[in-house]
Amino acid sequence: MFGLLEGQVELSWNDSEGKELINAGDVFGAGALVTQEHRRFGDARSVTACRLLVMNREKFLFAVQESPMFAIELLASIDQRLRHLKGCISG
Repeated sequence: MFGLLEGQVELSWNDSEGKELINAGDVFGAGALVTQEHRRFGDARSVTACRLLVMNREKFLFAVQESPMFAIELLASIDQRLRHLKGCISG
């Protein structure tokens, strides 16, 4: 999982033409940490110079165990992005 500290990243998915531009404060790649097959579902490309926080599965699970608020904040961030994407799709 990656936390975008500075810059912009474009996310694209293998099975569609869809793309999403994310900004500092957003996270991406969490799906690979929580799905059973631990695989990525798309690609990320920096649009501007970026600084990232990298969290592997072991660190992620530790953070969730030690700070349930971390998991809640992550879910809130993902929910916000899903709502934004839904708004983009439905116009």
